[in-house]
Amino acid sequence: MLIVMAFTAMITMRIKQKQFEVASGKQFNIMDFELPKGKTNLNQLLTDWAAEPEKHFILTQLSIDYIFMSTLFPAILSLCFWSREKLIILRKKSNKTGKEGKIINALKYVGIAQLLAWLFDFCENVRLEKWINQGVAGNMFLFEEMVMIKFAIGILGALLAIISMVYYVVKIKALKTK
Repeated sequence: MLIVMAFTAMITMRIKQKQFEVASGKQFNIMDFELPKGKTNLNQLLTDWAAEPEKHFILTQLSIDYIFMSTLFPAILSLCFWSREKLIILRKKSNKTGKEGKIINALKYVGIAQLLAWLFDFCENVRLEKWINQGVAGNMFLFEEMVMIKFAIGILGALLAIISMVYYVVKIKALKTK
């Protein structure tokens, strides 16, 4: 259910983005705000997007992003823990201990790390909202680094869980054919 809600929020953001772009003739990319390549660039973006319709649009996107992040990162966490449980079951069925142990531990820690990614995303949005409303960027200490770490943690969690599930399916099928 979480992943459905995350996709719904993402689709809603894309629909609103397209509607805004058609109405305004202005192209929008949230990544420009998330990874602006420095305070000077972000301040220029804040100036370029300072008119009320643009500001309202970005703040609406950030509001929807709160829903997106509050469903995406818990969904990845759940997927990591579900995959972990499947690998534990696989180990018991195969009566072997091998590389699955390291993957099982990695899934636990990468799953828990999704909470950190969620926190980073939340902090990013709070800072962006404040700066958009003020029209100027404040202290950008670790801002872009937190964004990059957030993406890395999320992508790592999703990939590790998906690869683990594929591994589980392949190994379970192999056990059934024995």
